[in-house]
Amino acid sequence: ARRMLFLLIIIIITTKYFVVSGVYCSLPYSLSISPFTCDGFVQRLSCGKIVQSATYGRTSSQICSIGRPPSETSNTQCSIDVPAVFKRCNGLRECELNTQGLAPKDPCFGTYKYYTTNYICIPAGLDFFYLFLQFQFFIISFSV
Repeated sequence: ARRMLFLLIIIIITTKYFVVSGVYCSLPYSLSISPFTCDGFVQRLSCGKIVQSATYGRTSSQICSIGRPPSETSNTQCSIDVPAVFKRCNGLRECELNTQGLAPKDPCFGTYKYYTTNYICIPAGLDFFYLFLQFQFFIISFSV
């Protein structure tokens, strides 16, 4: 019980906000990372991580646009979720994302696309506690 209280105190001290309203708990967004990986490139993600979302497509004309004609970067209304990133990277300390063949389909033919992987770095030793909290809130949200 003391160890759990100690971990809870550490999380409260290190977060900008920690809200427990029955279904919501947040770790510091300063630990949240959202790298972009241009199509055809490889990216190495490293740290203890919980993958929050992964998308493929284009939502900005500025990202991964160097050397590309405007016709390949102007369509910013196309993206799809990429569940393969969850399977490949969630919970691993290191993960290499090779973008070739990772997306299930092309959401916008003729547009140069990129991957966005949103994840949270979990400090060593707190990953189990974070997963425990997420599981508890998941159960609560289903029972409400």
